[in-house]
Amino acid sequence: MSKRRRGVDGDATYTPDELAFNKTDYFKVEKNLSVFGWGRWKEIRENCDFKQTLTDDDIEHMCRTLLLHCVREFSGDEKIREFAWELITPLDAEIVQPDANAQRRKKTPAKSGSRKSSRIQNKDDEEENDLNTVYHQGWAALPAFNPPALAVDCSYQRHLQRHANKVLLRIRLLYFLTHEVIGALGQKVVSGTPA
Repeated sequence: MSKRRRGVDGDATYTPDELAFNKTDYFKVEKNLSVFGWGRWKEIRENCDFKQTLTDDDIEHMCRTLLLHCVREFSGDEKIREFAWELITPLDAEIVQPDANAQRRKKTPAKSGSRKSSRIQNKDDEEENDLNTVYHQGWAALPAFNPPALAVDCSYQRHLQRHANKVLLRIRLLYFLTHEVIGALGQKVVSGTPA
C-alpha cells in the first residue's frame, strides 16, 4: 500500500446501485410472487432469504419490473396483458393505453389464399409494433424498470420469455381469488382463524 492511500479503504466508500439486484433475488421474488400474489410485499420479503436488506418498496419495485418484462413477452389474450399492465402501473405514472382499434385490426384474420400487397402488409406490421411499443413508453421506459441485470443476463431473459404466460396467468388468478372470492375474509384466512 502506498503512503498516499494508507488508511483509506476504497470499499468503505462504495455505495451499491439501487438497481443492483442479482438474478437469484429476482428468482426468489418471482417464486414468492407466484405464491402470495401482487401487493403482499411483507410476506414475500419474510419468505425470501436475501443477502442484502430489502424494504417493501424494493420488493414492489422488483415485482413491478418482473411483471413488466412478462407483459412485454406475453403471447396470449390481450385482456390478460391489459389486466397485468393496469395492475403494475404506478399510481403516479402517466397512463399510456393501447389503441383498441389497432387491437381489433390486428385480430382481423386475412382471407385464406389471398395475397396482401406489400403496402398493406407493412401497415399491419406497423400496427403490431405500435401495440408492443405501448409497453415501452411512459413509466415503463424509465431505467428503473429496465435494469441492466435483466438486459445482460441472457439465461434470465430466456427464462422470462418462456414463463411469462404462466406468471401472468398465476398473478391474475391469485388477484381474483384474493379480491373476488375471499374478499373481506382475507385477513382471517391469512391469520388462520376460522371464518
